[in-house]
This record gives sequence, C-alpha cells and structure tokens, in this order.
Amino acid sequence: MAAPAAYPYPYGYAPPPVQKTSRMAIWALVLVIALGAVGALAGIPLAFAARSKIRQSGGALKGSGLALAALIVGFVYVALVAVAIAIPTFLGITHSGPPLQTLTYSVQNQITGTAPNDFGDARVSNVVCTPPSQWTTGSTFTCVAYATAPSGLPASEVGHYYGTVEQNASDGTYQWNGRYVPST
Repeated sequence: MAAPAAYPYPYGYAPPPVQKTSRMAIWALVLVIALGAVGALAGIPLAFAARSKIRQSGGALKGSGLALAALIVGFVYVALVAVAIAIPTFLGITHSGPPLQTLTYSVQNQITGTAPNDFGDARVSNVVCTPPSQWTTGSTFTCVAYATAPSGLPASEVGHYYGTVEQNASDGTYQWNGRYVPST
C-alpha cells in the first residue's frame, strides 16, 4: 500500500517533532534580568533545571542558550554582590555599627566610670546618642549626658560626648575615640 500523494514523508516515517522553547529557560532569564541579584536566587537553579530537561527531551525542547544566558547573568550578579560585600569588609568599612543600645551603654559607662580612660562624672544617669550615618573611619557622633532631676522635673543636661570612629579592632568590634565635655 502506497502512501497518499499529499504525505511528504516516505511511508513508515514520522515527521520530526516540533521543538518548543523551554518555559523554564525563558523564566530563568526573565527572573535574572528583571530582578537582578534577587532574581538570580531563583533564576540560577531554574536555569540548571531547564538545561537538564532540555537535554533529556531528545530534541523536543530548545532554549539551552537562554538557560545558559540566565546562568551567566545570574552568576555575574552573584559575583557583583560578593565583591560589593568583600571590598568594604576588606577595607574595614562598615555602615551599620554597633546597635544604638550598645553604643549608648558603652558611652555612659565611659562617662560615669572611674577607670584610667573614663571621665568619672557620677551625676550622669542617662545618655542619648546620635550615631553617625555610616560607621567609617573618621565619622563622628554625639551623645548628650543627662542627670537625674528631682521628681516631676525634666532631666537636666550635664555634658556632651563627642566620638570619632576608628578602624575596627582585629576581632571585628567597633572602636571610637571620644571626649567628654561637662556643661558648666
């Protein structure tokens, strides 16, 4: 029995499968391009999975290049984030500094303490600090020292502490040099 004349393939042969582009590969690339480093968190694993599915499809899926592009762009974003974190860390530049509560506690202890580098002002009962916007070497901050007032009256200001951020200690703790100026 002969194949019908309109059939373009020899009898017993099927046409090649129609290739479809992998949606996973498309979404992986869209994620890393549209969402940058955040999208890379989902786009990179998705691209790996897409490449695996494309290889296993036996030619039914295409888009390996899209998935590869998603991997390259995603890993570039990851590398840029790593460099952005590593350089300031390597140079000793930090932005967050110690928590405000820790800074206030440390300054108050230095103002009221009696150790060799302390100021020994026993009148101080409370300190309010305004930290620098960035904890980089040379940044400054100010704290206001208050004394306990008689009941019902507002606390009175008894001095100012002026701090200058220094390079972090070798153990990563924050350091600063400060001077205390009591009010007259």
